[in-house]
Amino acid sequence: MKKIFLIIWADVKFYQTISFTSKFFDENGYKIYIFYRKPNDKEDFVGKVDFGKNVQLVPIQFSSLNKINYLFFLAKCFFKKLIINPSTIIFYDRKALFCNILIQIIKKRTKLIYHNFDFNIPQKNSISEKILNKLEFYLAKKVDLLIFASIKIGYEFCNHSFIDLNKKKMIEIKNCFPKNFIPKKSNELDIFLKEKNVINKKIVCRLGTLGPNHYIENIIKSVKYWNEDLILILGGTIIDNYKQKIDKLIEDENVIGKIFLFEFINSEKWFEILFKSKIGICFYDENISITNRHMSRASSKLSNYIFANIPFVANKNKDFEELIKNHNVCKLVNVNDPKEIAEKINFIYENENVYIELKQNSKKSFVQEFNFNNDFDQLLQILK
Repeated sequence: MKKIFLIIWADVKFYQTISFTSKFFDENGYKIYIFYRKPNDKEDFVGKVDFGKNVQLVPIQFSSLNKINYLFFLAKCFFKKLIINPSTIIFYDRKALFCNILIQIIKKRTKLIYHNFDFNIPQKNSISEKILNKLEFYLAKKVDLLIFASIKIGYEFCNHSFIDLNKKKMIEIKNCFPKNFIPKKSNELDIFLKEKNVINKKIVCRLGTLGPNHYIENIIKSVKYWNEDLILILGGTIIDNYKQKIDKLIEDENVIGKIFLFEFINSEKWFEILFKSKIGICFYDENISITNRHMSRASSKLSNYIFANIPFVANKNKDFEELIKNHNVCKLVNVNDPKEIAEKINFIYENENVYIELKQNSKKSFVQEFNFNNDFDQLLQILK
């Protein structure tokens, strides 16, 4: 039986692409080992995640000090490689890729893959980040295959790292769901909405990390211009003290009772919110990172909306304009204008023909392209 290592220096339960990859390898006869950073009790709220039957999870937590844990993580991956000698190793983030410093010593015939989830060039004043980027680029040259959520991100990565694509294989695996994926859903939302006396309202959802650079403030400011039938659900992990800012803005904008905030959502509640939503919101600040400029294929929010066949609004840029041209699953807005955000959301909701068309296009796009099966087949053929 072929053995494969999946390595990430983060809580693996947050990364659905890894769980799907693990299950698909399992179904194709692989023995999977997943090395990851074990979360603390506060972080561990996602719930149970199915990685497949023939999978061994290897959580790393040796000390209360993160730096010591990371050194233990590097050592653990190295010695497990010596003992098990997997046929393939996939690194999922930069800190996981740094294991390659040691693994190169004992590579033998193991195929090495770097699956990059997020790529950015550090700011000019960050010397340490520049050094880490240089090391990432160097180690990326040592792998056999590069994977990105968008091939455009891959081109930018290779351009900055001077990787010759005539000598290096690269493929795209979007953050998508498998065709036959059936999520488990809770029933907590209906109970909550009844208590708040808004059970008959239609939901607009914005799921994902809540913090600066996601235009959350402008979304909140737009709500006062929405159709009276609509309410907003903001769901996801909140960065630092951003909750206080959200709460204050909701009060200042006089939209209490129209916006509901859910933090630390497990997967079952996430999918309940998603499938009970009428419209989704998918905004990214493209000035923050290279990945954010190419979110029409890399965005987990987008993949959720397409999977659930939910029409959504997205920020205007070349990448989303191309998505509309090829798939027409959303409407674009100027994210700096709360009134325009409201106008587009109202337009989608109030025009039944438009809504049905977007919903049908979303379903078609999922079946034809935006599903995990299509992308995984590329990877499997390369490893055979």
